[in-house]
Amino acid sequence: MANYDWYWTRVRSLDEVLPGFRARLLQFHDDISDAFFERADACAPGLIQDAHEHGEFELELGLRVSHMKSRIFKRSEGLSALADAIALLEFAHRPQTANNPFAVCAVDLLMSCYHTVDEAGYANERVAVAEEALAKLEPSAQCFTCINHAYTCALVDARRFEDALAAVAHYREVEVDSQTNNAAKLLAPLAAIALTALGRHEEGLAELEGMRARGVELGEYDQVLEVLLLARLERGDEAWALLERLDLGELRLTTACEYGRALVVLSRGPTAPRCDAHLDRLWTLHERACEREMYYYATIILQTHATVALARGRVELAARAIDAAQPILGRLRSPARMHAKFADLRVRLAAK
Repeated sequence: MANYDWYWTRVRSLDEVLPGFRARLLQFHDDISDAFFERADACAPGLIQDAHEHGEFELELGLRVSHMKSRIFKRSEGLSALADAIALLEFAHRPQTANNPFAVCAVDLLMSCYHTVDEAGYANERVAVAEEALAKLEPSAQCFTCINHAYTCALVDARRFEDALAAVAHYREVEVDSQTNNAAKLLAPLAAIALTALGRHEEGLAELEGMRARGVELGEYDQVLEVLLLARLERGDEAWALLERLDLGELRLTTACEYGRALVVLSRGPTAPRCDAHLDRLWTLHERACEREMYYYATIILQTHATVALARGRVELAARAIDAAQPILGRLRSPARMHAKFADLRVRLAAK
């Protein structure tokens, strides 16, 4: 039985002992679905307490997983959610919940939270956790795709690009239901990132084109990644045409790094002046990342902001971005690589 089939069957069985519980729980899930997060946050503790006090620990696990998904996946919470994600994993592996399907979701959530907090700094730990989880899962398991996605993402963040491509190839070999397009939707973009990091930009673009061929609609992240690939292939006019069709007003922070990297490439070409209009947005994105304690994203955004500003002769903006990065770098778990990048930017700034 699928995770949520089991979940709702159990909820219905509690109608007599917990009157009104199902109605409150349905409203809780509706609020999450409709992005009424303040209402969901207010409702969650009472639901979790009721389930716990009635000994419904597996139902409690499902509630905590659902709430944490809204925080990490829908609101991109990082450091503010980390302690709760760790506590959730501990609860999920207690004897009374360890065999519940939601226990694997807790693993995925913690890896995703670490990814948001500092994707590079925690990459090796995420790889190890994912490998342990995958060793216990059959390809037919409902969570097999999610953990494979988290595993491949961690390999990319660890800069193990060939291993990431091997992981994608293995998943495609063992995928139980290819009609779901899970490999196309979740793993093709990661394959594209690994390929472009290895200089294989045409193959990376082919991964995204393959998504379209399978009827998968490219999301915001996928389209910005496509802009980056087109830019690296020196197809600047196509890259700008796609970028200008996108709604960048509410750009997600998980997309912002690829957006900044695309602008870096475009700032080197004949259409570089068009990058000027995007510098303010990069600065705003860095501020949003800091507000959410997503410090790795903030440093990447500032690095791309400073690089584009230098390319455009906007020395004062580059200096501001470099200075803003210094206190943030100290919050990273493994800051050496980013320190080196900003040291190089300081040298380039001094030469202006």
